[in-house]
Formats: sequence, structure tokens, C-alpha cells
Amino acid sequence: MSGRKKGILIVLGCVTLLGLFYYFVFSSSAVLKNVSHSRGYNVHVSENTIPVEMFIAPEMYDIEMGSEKVLNEVMYDEHHTKIILEWVHLDEDELSFSFTTDHDLPLLEGNFLYSGILHPGGSITRNSGHSNYEAKTPNNETLQIGQTGSGPNSDFGFALRQPPMELLQEGFTVRYYGMYLHEYRLEWK
Repeated sequence: MSGRKKGILIVLGCVTLLGLFYYFVFSSSAVLKNVSHSRGYNVHVSENTIPVEMFIAPEMYDIEMGSEKVLNEVMYDEHHTKIILEWVHLDEDELSFSFTTDHDLPLLEGNFLYSGILHPGGSITRNSGHSNYEAKTPNNETLQIGQTGSGPNSDFGFALRQPPMELLQEGFTVRYYGMYLHEYRLEWK
């Protein structure tokens, strides 16, 4: 092998190693993993719950019975946290909504929302259930919440139980009370 080819392979190897190092140490997902397991970070809940209000437009759930619609629509973007409506599903009994979160965390310190309280060592306390959700039409009519769920990670979801579709013609607003504001800081030792 010529010296030039060896040099190119060495450079490519170094670039690959640097990319992997960045991904496992400095990327937002690495920071979240280290923060959530208290690896080198001091983390605490700064506010118990932050109400997250999202408007669900009627075109988001304009689907046929028994079908699912993939949306991946950003519904909320604050505190280095994006809440994304992943999909909507309609069956005879419920209209279901599934949300995921995406965090863009600075390395040294910051804050973020998480659908539970993070404890040292990686355990999570969740306060999930019907009381975390409130759904209302633009005319302030309350919609009945059906099933709810949380996890993995900071994902969550809910369903409207047998929603009268005529009430949903103009969309509705959902308030989710299950997000906790966490603050973190890298500990220098």
C-alpha cells in the first residue's frame, strides 16, 4: 500500500474516532444520558410541573376509522425541549395521540423538560394518569380523556374517549401537566 493511501486511511480513521467520541460524550443524547444518570452532573427539579399547552388542529386527526397518521410535528419548543406529535390513531372507541421529546442540551449547564422526576442513579418517578391531561374545544367544552401512558424516556400519550367528531371540527387544546423542569450543571472535580 502506498504512503498516500495509508495517510488517507489514517485520516479517515481519526475522523471516524473523533465523530464517535463527539457522539458518545458531547452530543445532546449523551448529555441527557449522563444527566439522567447523574454521571458528572448535578441535576435537580427546579419546578414541579410545567403545564404544556398544545393546539391540535383538525387536519392532524383527519383520518379514517382504524387508521394511523404519522405526523412528527413539533408542537412545543421551550427549555431545550421539543415535544413532537408522532402519530394519531382513530378507532371505534378512542382518538389516540402519541408524543415524543427531543432535547438539544448544552454540555455545561442548562434546563430541560422531562415527563418524570429524575433521581441520582437513573431512576424516574412518574406522575401519570388522567389528572395530567385537560382537553378543551375552542368553545371551552371539556373532552373526556381515555387511556394515558408515559415512556419510554420522556414520551407520553393520551386518547380522547369516544369523542363526538362534531365537537372537534375546529380542533382542540390539550394541556399536559406531567412535565418537570430540571436544571443541571457539569460538576468539575
